[in-house]
Amino acid sequence: MYLTANNVHAYSCSFSHDKRSFYRSFDAIFGTVGRTAPEKVIIELMKKKCLPILYYALEVCPLNKAHIGCLYFAVGSCFSKIFCVKSRETIAVFAVYLTVKSVQHVYEKRRHSFIQKYFACRNGLSTVYINIC
Repeated sequence: MYLTANNVHAYSCSFSHDKRSFYRSFDAIFGTVGRTAPEKVIIELMKKKCLPILYYALEVCPLNKAHIGCLYFAVGSCFSKIFCVKSRETIAVFAVYLTVKSVQHVYEKRRHSFIQKYFACRNGLSTVYINIC
């Protein structure tokens, strides 16, 4: 995740490196096991090995709806590749059935935990963070 300053108080996040690394790791797993392994095994490998790459340091940058949609598309495209489906509704059903949490849920949980830990440290940076957000 790269942060670029647009002006003094606003930051923009770019997830291109994160998505590239996520796709690279997923393609390595999918290329190795291919269609020989059951879909559930591929999903578990994706959850344990690939999603942490995509979600790394997600909580430090405030995300808008477009960012979350961008990350959701990355996860959804992997489901599309595994199950050979294109429908968003079908992908969402598979994600719920296979207990893959939504990007929005993961972000909110990690963000809440980050903010609690951040304010618990009680140093001068806490006031800077309040002014930025």
